[in-house]
Amino acid sequence: MSKNRWTREWPQQTGIYWFYGWKFGDFDKPPRVVPVEVYRGRNSSLYVARGAFLYKQQALGIWYKVSVPEPPHDLLMSLKTEEREDGDGQD
Repeated sequence: MSKNRWTREWPQQTGIYWFYGWKFGDFDKPPRVVPVEVYRGRNSSLYVARGAFLYKQQALGIWYKVSVPEPPHDLLMSLKTEEREDGDGQD
């Protein structure tokens, strides 16, 4: 799959992708953009769109790999420290 380009190829690598097209056999409705999580299974990839599996037989569209930025670890840890200072320490 080309990096930073829309493609017809179904993703094979684990990650988050935009899918633009028709899903779940809804070919009478307008195409939509939906986020899809891709996981590598033992023998193939698994595609999850809004909590439901997406199958090649039910979908027609194009894909775009989402680039997820590196999270700011120090900012997250500062939230954790503030929560412990402000709260009672219980979850």
